[in-house]
Amino acid sequence: MFIKPAVSQTETERNNSFLAFVKELYTTSDLLVNGKELLPGDPRINKHPYLFAENWIGADVYIKGEVFNNQNVRYNLYTDQIILQFIKPEGVSGVVLLDNEMVDSVDINGHLLISAMHLGHADIDRSFVEVIEAEQLKYCIAYFKDYIRMYSTMNPYGKYSDTKNKKYVLKDAHLHKADKRRHFLNIFPEHKKKIRRFLRNNNIKYKNATASQIKTLMQFCNGLD
Repeated sequence: MFIKPAVSQTETERNNSFLAFVKELYTTSDLLVNGKELLPGDPRINKHPYLFAENWIGADVYIKGEVFNNQNVRYNLYTDQIILQFIKPEGVSGVVLLDNEMVDSVDINGHLLISAMHLGHADIDRSFVEVIEAEQLKYCIAYFKDYIRMYSTMNPYGKYSDTKNKKYVLKDAHLHKADKRRHFLNIFPEHKKKIRRFLRNNNIKYKNATASQIKTLMQFCNGLD
């Protein structure tokens, strides 16, 4: 579990602190990461590869135990990389491609994306997963997008798919597949009837359940054992 430290900083202090951190990580250029220039994606491809929205989204970024509040980020689901925008002292915006191994977690509008590496399960093929916690249980959602190489008059350069996901439940240190309702029920074999009744009474359609509904479901399941 990643606890957000109590931090009291002015906007200027936060920007200066973050800029200093970026300079420490990427001393040659703000646009160079591990020798690779951060280039914009091909704008001719239809749709976009980002999580939630194409625009920059405000987020709290946790790197090596440090918190940087109110940063602008994009999570590219096709490349599985977090892109971050910041303001240089001269007022010009800069962009860095963060090293996934150095990022602990990112809180995007209340969606907590935790480094999958910290969960300790190689079965998750994403660098970050949204985690919904309920005491001993964790519900993990891995998001991704594909590049669809089907060309047409409307999509002459192809397009990105809609957001897809893979779902897991972390229970008793074991990672269980939970993409479908039957997968979820099989994680709690002795309580299938109770869970079915709970879903029905609360009008929860598992396939399309919201984060708040999943939180409620996980809290219920946590109290079963």
